[in-house]
Amino acid sequence: RCACTGLNNLEQASLVDVLHNEYGLTISQIARKLGRSNAWVCIRLGLLRDMSSVVREKIMAGSFPFRAYMYWLRKFTRVKARDVDDFVTAISGKGLSTRDIFVLIHAFFITQASLVRTQILAGNVEWTLRLLKEDFTNDCADGKQLTATEASLIEDLEGCRRYIDRILYV
Repeated sequence: RCACTGLNNLEQASLVDVLHNEYGLTISQIARKLGRSNAWVCIRLGLLRDMSSVVREKIMAGSFPFRAYMYWLRKFTRVKARDVDDFVTAISGKGLSTRDIFVLIHAFFITQASLVRTQILAGNVEWTLRLLKEDFTNDCADGKQLTATEASLIEDLEGCRRYIDRILYV
């Protein structure tokens, strides 16, 4: 049984970091001791290494969800570290759901609309979120402007439906 059972991902990353940096254990040694794979250990080491002190402080204070950082925001830390810090500072403590944070991350880092970026950094997060949700709802209602990811997902779901139909009619 893993010694880190019951710990959240940030606590797991901290444990692995201490074992690696303070006790000098190798990745393989840590993986063996915790009953995990080398990849699992590497991912946790990378989480803290990539995280700035600003982001770590907001996560540890509970004002920004670690899950949102780990799954969506982390990929931007190497190229746009300053933007990540500014973004996290602007939306921390607003009580946003992880879905809302994803919508804001997408608009801020991927579409990079200057109005959205300016409004988020100015603290107008709720207004920006309403605007983005209205645009998204209107676009979907009119049947236009799906993102490549959304279009791909719909195509995959249609493929799944075809296979399910085959299974049902066999």
